[in-house]
Amino acid sequence: AYEIRLSLVVSEMCIRDSRYYPQGYIKAWDDIAQDYVPIGGVKVRARRWFTTRVGYTDRNGHYLCRGDGFERPANYSICWESNYWDIRDGSIVQAFYNGPKQRGYWNLNIGGGKSLRYTTLTRALYHHFFGPYLFDKILTLRKIKICYRHKKGDERGHFKTQALRGICLLYTSPSP
Repeated sequence: AYEIRLSLVVSEMCIRDSRYYPQGYIKAWDDIAQDYVPIGGVKVRARRWFTTRVGYTDRNGHYLCRGDGFERPANYSICWESNYWDIRDGSIVQAFYNGPKQRGYWNLNIGGGKSLRYTTLTRALYHHFFGPYLFDKILTLRKIKICYRHKKGDERGHFKTQALRGICLLYTSPSP
């Protein structure tokens, strides 16, 4: 009876140890530093069917999704928002980065494209809300909503749009 109980305890420990907790780091390329720099305040999600675990990166770019963990691979993604801001892809759609379906750590180095622009906005917002200058904070009861459009405007960088609420940024590539 003792041997059977011992084997049950060992098998329970192995089952619990087979769970993993989604974690890793998020970094983005910085042209001035000529290196990947950590991005704070990024909302990272790990999803498996109907179970979603969420974690936010700290100032060093590390995150840990809280909860019971997973036994099988999870779908990782980034939702470019926090409790203080919300970054949109265009005027309506939430900005996302869909990562891999995998088990264990997910480390991401963002080097270009729209996601690099989202990281730049996130860095600026994180510095604004959690930076060293406490007297320079915007007191708001609502989330700041920022829409980002990845398209060319006219020669001055302007584009025609309907009136939008919030801040709207436009990326204009240099004209040839």
